[in-house]
Amino acid sequence: MTPSEIITADCKKHNIDPQKVLGVIAQFLQNETGHIFQVGNTVLFVRMISDENAELHIFTQDSPIAIAKAVPKFWNALKQMQIKKVYGNADNQEILQLLQKLGANVQAPDIEGYNWMAEV
Repeated sequence: MTPSEIITADCKKHNIDPQKVLGVIAQFLQNETGHIFQVGNTVLFVRMISDENAELHIFTQDSPIAIAKAVPKFWNALKQMQIKKVYGNADNQEILQLLQKLGANVQAPDIEGYNWMAEV
């Protein structure tokens, strides 16, 4: 699947308008404050919120096992981008547990609007 197909399917699964989400992502990609990484049928959208900090969103059509295999690859990509902290609003606690197993210090966020952060 292409990134847009994965994002569309994930949005539909969560009753979110995929065209709005794809439009917003396209804007961030165009002004270079957004980045997309794909492993299998899982997409990580990274939105830079400062030079060193980013917001993360995962869109997937993969099984939990495939997602678990993708997360370390995404984490390595974030390290290569030299990002210091990442933020998100996780509705899947297993993702946060995977990050902790990778050595991420997942904790309460220091910015409002998120329910977790981790140092990369």
